[in-house]
Formats: sequence, structure tokens, C-alpha cells
Amino acid sequence: MLRKNKNAFYNFFLLEKYIAGLKLLGHEVKSIKKNNANLNNSFCKVLNTEIFLLNLYLKKISSTNSTSRNILLLLKKKEILKISEAVKKFSLNIIPENIFINKISNPFSKK
Repeated sequence: MLRKNKNAFYNFFLLEKYIAGLKLLGHEVKSIKKNNANLNNSFCKVLNTEIFLLNLYLKKISSTNSTSRNILLLLKKKEILKISEAVKKFSLNIIPENIFINKISNPFSKK
């Protein structure tokens, strides 16, 4: 596990947990791998049929990189519909708990 949102446990009661992929750019992946990410003020928002991660702080590697970008969460359509219905019905918040890198071996790499 690379980064953990400590405020999620103290400020919120967690009902369900989902594991979602993030659609990141190259410099964002580098920032996360170098532990230059902060989840403390981040949250998720449902827009149309997609869920986005907002306010994820990523330390800039160079001066041209942006740190405030809506990051798309990669979930199954059934999960997105279930989450969006619960948010509308019960006025719930979607809070990221942690970020981790899943190291999957590349089938095209030389062994």
C-alpha cells in the first residue's frame, strides 16, 4: 500500500469498499510510486455514468504538470449504477481509502 487516507476512518463510517482502477497519466503514476500523493481532502463524485476522483494531491515532478485533474475511476457498470443510486437515495459520500500499485507481470517483457 502506498498512500492511506487516515481521515476516512475518523470522519466517516465506511459502509462498503470497492477496488477501482484509476485512469492516470505517466507523471501521475510516477508521483504515486514515489509516495508524493495525498488523499486527505479527496473525494469522489458521480457525473452521468462515471465516477471521478477529485482533489487528489500529487506533488509536481516538473513545473508543467497539473495537480488538479479529475481522475476517472474504472469500475464495472453495475457497480457504478449501484453506487450512484445509493448516493442519490441516502445522500452518501464517496471517499477514497487508499491507493496502491498492483504489480502485474508484463507478458511482453523479456525474462
